[in-house]
Amino acid sequence: MTYNLTPRAPRDDEAPQIINICAQSGLFTSEELAGFSEQIAADAAAGTLGEQWRVAGRTGIEAAAFFGPEQIADGVWNLWFIAVLPDRRGSAIGTQLIADVEREAAKQGARLLIVETSGDANFAATRRFYRARGYEEEAKIRDWYGDGSDKIIFRKRT
Repeated sequence: MTYNLTPRAPRDDEAPQIINICAQSGLFTSEELAGFSEQIAADAAAGTLGEQWRVAGRTGIEAAAFFGPEQIADGVWNLWFIAVLPDRRGSAIGTQLIADVEREAAKQGARLLIVETSGDANFAATRRFYRARGYEEEAKIRDWYGDGSDKIIFRKRT
């Protein structure tokens, strides 16, 4: 099923739903989830959750993305992650959400969008997702996450 939805900036009161998506996605370690929870809570408390987060869903929030500018590079933005509820994968919700992130970043001056992900076998679908959406593998840093666990860096012009 393809969703017909409009990705949007989240409301500050939707922070718990975003944390839930991160947890259910199965993509993150407990340390990463703790960091995201702190970031989401801080952004919500400051009233800025909608500045670097985007959400999408047909019934509630079913996918979330976190992105923002690289502080030391001109026009380079990072897509730190995109997470989709497991039972919504394959529905095109992630495709619509990443396209929205790309538009938002470009509107705010991004010329490049960078994505960093794992080279581990359990992230093969993640890497295929980015490649299918026009992201090019720019670099691989061997053993980044641990011995035998590489970091793969993708890039796309906005």
